[in-house]
Amino acid sequence: MQKIAIIAMVLVVVIASVAGAYYTGMFNPSTKPPTISNVKNPDTIMIETYNPIANLDPITLSLASESFVAWNVFDNLLTMAGNEPGGVDPKPGLAESWSVAADGMTYTFKVRSNAKFSNGDPLNASSVVYNINRLLIVNSPNHMYLFEGIISKGCVRAINATTVEIKTDIKMPPFSTLLTLWHGMLNPAVVEAHGGVHNDTVNTEIATNQPFQGLYSGPYKIIEFVPGTGGHVKLEANQYYWGPQPKTKYVYISWTAEVSTRVLKLKNGDTDWLWNFERTSISDLVGAADVSIDKAGLSWTQAYITFSGRDALGMDENGIKTRQALCYAYPYDTVRTYVWAGYAKRAIGPIPAGVPGAYDAMTTKYTTNLTKAAELLDQAGHTPGQDGIRLRLELDYGTGQEARKQAAIIWQSELAKIGVELSVREFIGQQLSTRMRQNQTDMTISGWFPDYPDPYHFAYSIVHSFSVWGIYGSWWKVPAIDAAIEATLNEPNTTTRYTLYKPILEALAENPNRVYLVQEDALFISRSWLKGYVYNPIHHGMLQYLYKE
Repeated sequence: MQKIAIIAMVLVVVIASVAGAYYTGMFNPSTKPPTISNVKNPDTIMIETYNPIANLDPITLSLASESFVAWNVFDNLLTMAGNEPGGVDPKPGLAESWSVAADGMTYTFKVRSNAKFSNGDPLNASSVVYNINRLLIVNSPNHMYLFEGIISKGCVRAINATTVEIKTDIKMPPFSTLLTLWHGMLNPAVVEAHGGVHNDTVNTEIATNQPFQGLYSGPYKIIEFVPGTGGHVKLEANQYYWGPQPKTKYVYISWTAEVSTRVLKLKNGDTDWLWNFERTSISDLVGAADVSIDKAGLSWTQAYITFSGRDALGMDENGIKTRQALCYAYPYDTVRTYVWAGYAKRAIGPIPAGVPGAYDAMTTKYTTNLTKAAELLDQAGHTPGQDGIRLRLELDYGTGQEARKQAAIIWQSELAKIGVELSVREFIGQQLSTRMRQNQTDMTISGWFPDYPDPYHFAYSIVHSFSVWGIYGSWWKVPAIDAAIEATLNEPNTTTRYTLYKPILEALAENPNRVYLVQEDALFISRSWLKGYVYNPIHHGMLQYLYKE
């Protein structure tokens, strides 16, 4: 955590410079076809995804698709969202400037004097204090895992109408970067009129009953929200936004589980952008008229299978061997080639390739080896019964996640060869962690969109037991690994700090919490009339720059 002011600021710059250089070099927007006529819905960006959105409260939402909306309607003090490739260093957002004191724990933010909510109410220092306190009071595991032990109640105060001070509990080098991921400011008066703030309690009115006049602080505001299956969100440009007005007045985001329907909508021009589209069906779009498939490089987005850490997959020696066996039994190359259509590389572990501190411990140890998997299962006491079955397991995937479904089904076939019966089941995405936490399944297959570009974020979010429980509902826990992750923040030297992750990742390979599948290529799949998109590995869809022509 933050050392002294100079070290803190240098670290953030170094992290951003490394990541920024990596992505700026990779960014390669494809040549689009010439301008075409008959653009449909010229004043509206039509976007299609697969995951039903059910919660739009930025401090309790849980899905990437929900974050996608939140990024565009709620502004943060700082941002990484820029209209340039590789923009992964903190930039001014609602705060026009900020500084770090010599203690490395005191941050001062200057709020823009022209910042307003979507009804014209002033967005000032007291608004920021209210929202940070709301985050801490509600204490949602979906977000507090990121701030646990870093800030606590009483950490923030308004010095005057435009100046906010935040004191962290510990020094945290990437704290400024961390603030860019939090999904922003809500109008306190509107929140109080619609359920208020209560300890450890989700405000269901704010989560599910939007839109509310004046709630929003981002470049767009929500004007329609139909949650759940078959629903949609409609956004309208926020006339009171402090920054540049969006280039397109409206955005309409809908979600459809059936891949074939989404493909048809894009081909027909009824949608402009297939956001977070499955690689399983890209072949259906290759060569389609007026459809662009742009590859921006290797993203930091991953897919993996999370172990429950209970029962056969528990934390004792037999559980460790069983989890190792499952890692050996996965058909990595087959899934990468056929399910992700080659638009991915094998994941090397929780810290993706290209992020400082990444180290390849997983692919070094685990190659597909059914013989080795069977030996480990025997050692764990899972010998075949009279029916040939040695172990029965269940795996859940989210509705509409076709690639993950196919990845699970292929694994199901491979496991059957060594006497493991795998049941593959579909549930709404929001239910996956609850089912794991309530011991209703053995594994879930899901993925990870990064929030800020520091190895600590990936290690803490994907490996530390506090986050593994809070996000995924997994009971996997290794105290020594938890302690080692926390200790990385005590190292003031940036280069040295990055090296501390190697032994953590090596220990994780011996006691795996997941099967790490793929690290995806960044793709932008759209109608060729949609312009203005720039890939950012942290924010996967800033809508205000998009337009049609």
